[in-house]
Amino acid sequence: MKNVIFSFVLCLMAQLIFLSSTSHAGVFFKDGFESGDKAHTENGAKWLSSSSTVTISSDIARTGNKSMKFHFAGVPLGQDDDAEQRFSLGSARPDVYIQYYVFFPLNYVHRNDSPTNNKAIMLWDEEANYTWARAKMGAHLWYNSAGDALSPFTGLDFNYSPPQLTCKTGSGSNTSIDSISLAISNFGKWTLDKTFLGRWLCFEWHFKLDSGAGDGALEFWVDGVKQFGQTNMKWNGAPCSPGYFKTGYLFGWANSGFDVDTDIYVDDVTFSDMYIPVAPRNVIRQ
Repeated sequence: MKNVIFSFVLCLMAQLIFLSSTSHAGVFFKDGFESGDKAHTENGAKWLSSSSTVTISSDIARTGNKSMKFHFAGVPLGQDDDAEQRFSLGSARPDVYIQYYVFFPLNYVHRNDSPTNNKAIMLWDEEANYTWARAKMGAHLWYNSAGDALSPFTGLDFNYSPPQLTCKTGSGSNTSIDSISLAISNFGKWTLDKTFLGRWLCFEWHFKLDSGAGDGALEFWVDGVKQFGQTNMKWNGAPCSPGYFKTGYLFGWANSGFDVDTDIYVDDVTFSDMYIPVAPRNVIRQ
């Protein structure tokens, strides 16, 4: 009996070691903010500049005692606010997965004040190239009566069915670069309704540029369930030059503004070159 138990324990340990080594084999950056600052660097990846309204806070945390706090001040109608945190992936990456846990407070209300798009996430190449990036992908939160509609976004020209993206050319800025959205009817959306408020949600994004084989991708999961995305996105002129992502931001300008002070929290951020399995949700601490 002892030999049987010992063999079972060895087998279980081997399985756990295997799962641990394979589940996170592609991870190149992790930060849970327990250092109390944004100084963590790993494989060249790091936090860059931010709005003054983005801080490390002990108000609430998914794990440990700290998280990143995005503070949006309440403003009158017609005004907006900003809370943006930029980051570097550390090196040129044409294919990347970004996972983080986000907490939208119970008082979160997306105001219907045009324009209603509030930034959620964005990726492009070099930090200095934001306006002139040849390839830019991300998503905005848009108002709708049921809640926020989180829909995919690109700063590139496209046609429908399936989306046809065009590598931006030339050295000047494109006045429409920040306002072109993929058709929701072809791509999909996820709605942030009231049932998702007041608890931690696991967001995971997959961004991949077309290598020239029609294999571009933009995918989105919530708590391990895929909400929308495509993996066969064709880009006219692919591969784009430069053909990689290196810089990005979380949240950013809230064009709709908020009636009251609204704090959104982010914790346990992970950058990887492969899908990151979702861990069990921790108990919410408020």
